[in-house]
Amino acid sequence: MQRFLRERFANWARRRQGADALPISVHYRRIYILPTRAGWGFAALLIVMFIAALNYGNSVALFLTFWLAGFALVVMHRCHRNLLGVRLTSATTTPTFAGNEGVLDLTLENPAALTRYGIEADLSDAATVAIDLSARDAGRLQLAVPTRLRGIVRIDRVRL
Repeated sequence: MQRFLRERFANWARRRQGADALPISVHYRRIYILPTRAGWGFAALLIVMFIAALNYGNSVALFLTFWLAGFALVVMHRCHRNLLGVRLTSATTTPTFAGNEGVLDLTLENPAALTRYGIEADLSDAATVAIDLSARDAGRLQLAVPTRLRGIVRIDRVRL
């Protein structure tokens, strides 16, 4: 069920964004902030705290609940601002043998006057790599691509 929902969401996002051609600029239509398992746990904790605070009429607990919820909203806003405007200018690979790990080189560019901290990139089945981009600077990320079979390896999606 979870795989079906992920595939359906990915297809919807591809239709919404259109075709990709380098250079790709990350604009607001390409940013999706989705909750992780820890995010869902945090949301459930906030709901339980809110219900308990209302039940006992505890204003300090209500303050803490709303403060934590506001903190989560500010973090989502900062994450959105950190990614907005970053450009993927090139994606290159080198040939490799089947069974070995290939390398995908991504060149990211920051055209803005603010530093972008902790931009992570990963593939669906590979480790995450992070980079900090200074103002008006470019940086390179190297992602490991597992190759199980011979031939061309299709990279479906790179996630920032």
